[in-house]
Amino acid sequence: MTAEIFMQKLIENSEILFIGILSSILATVFVLSTRYFWYKLISFYPKNRLFYGIVNSKEKCIIFQNRLRDMKLENKFLTPEPNYSTFPNQGPKYQLRQLVPYVLSAEDSKATAMVYNMLGEIGKTNNIQTSYVDEDFDMWENPQFLIGGNWKTIRVFENHNPAYVCRDNKFINTINGKEFSPRSKDEDLGLIQKTYNKNNNKPIWILMGYRGAGTAGAAYILNRHWRLFGKLYGKKSFGLIIRFDDKDGYENSAIADYYPKPTFFKRIIFYSSYKKLNGLTDN
Repeated sequence: MTAEIFMQKLIENSEILFIGILSSILATVFVLSTRYFWYKLISFYPKNRLFYGIVNSKEKCIIFQNRLRDMKLENKFLTPEPNYSTFPNQGPKYQLRQLVPYVLSAEDSKATAMVYNMLGEIGKTNNIQTSYVDEDFDMWENPQFLIGGNWKTIRVFENHNPAYVCRDNKFINTINGKEFSPRSKDEDLGLIQKTYNKNNNKPIWILMGYRGAGTAGAAYILNRHWRLFGKLYGKKSFGLIIRFDDKDGYENSAIADYYPKPTFFKRIIFYSSYKKLNGLTDN
């Protein structure tokens, strides 16, 4: 092989090698840019925006409940037995449960279960903790759900500028001063409130009722309509008041008030969602 042919072969092989390296670089850039834009795209999904700081984070999410204590310190509770009798006038029977230091509200527990279900639905399946307000009152460094009215919700009302507060046995819109309380003895109210801890920008969700069923009702409405709220509010703070008649149950809740009004852009882009939101109101 002459030197000229050798050089020609070397140049040809170099060109092939260069094309191969360039192709690998371009393929890598394409994959990385595609991945980047994909994650940018899914960041606009309703769940990723509404539950920002929860679904897209490995950080622990805490669900706070109130626990109840036997004030007589007897640690004794009665649980009703199933009624196996075919005679309808038979009174209920109870079994004694002893050494039970604390119990949980049935409605608060329903709300907590619905929050767990919702977190699973949005893909948050680990690093979730249930805590009790009396034990971990001073835990504010994590995203959290506050179930029912308690000392932590009062602190949020005082320090973190939510749209709604509960004061003097009323839910109050802090922006326009509108007040909400039951219109009859059979009506219950619930509050869904999303705000942020102004010290660390971690999301705080409040789900509470005027009475116990209102807490479960708030969790039910959030669990059922979170996609709707995600489209219309995204990462923003918002709140809404629901109401229902006890005889109909919280599954038939109507929205009594919401704040703020979704932006003009959101009302146009998600017109059907905005129409549905107004269809849920009883005004």
